[in-house]
Amino acid sequence: MTERIMTWNGISSDNFNVFFLADAITFSKPERDLTQIEIPGRDGYVTIDNKRLKPVSQNFDLVFLRKMSDTKSITDCIIAITNWLFSTNSWSQLELDLFPDYFFRAMI
Repeated sequence: MTERIMTWNGISSDNFNVFFLADAITFSKPERDLTQIEIPGRDGYVTIDNKRLKPVSQNFDLVFLRKMSDTKSITDCIIAITNWLFSTNSWSQLELDLFPDYFFRAMI
């Protein structure tokens, strides 16, 4: 199990002792956004390329490692983690230390 750090909306998961499992990541390939139109009297479809890619859903397995010296309750830790992950409802920057030269636009 390889634990890696992610930065969501400018805040590192390390601040919450939360890590993603790099071994479990398999990335999905985006698909082209195509519109198919059926025309009566014609076989098949007319395909229009919308010149973009469809959004991709990506799941990450996260682990929370509580330090024995941590005086906060598990409930308080979980509330802080939840507030961090759901701090925005718009597209934000997601960085994974596994890919230091890249960032992702993501929504949680």
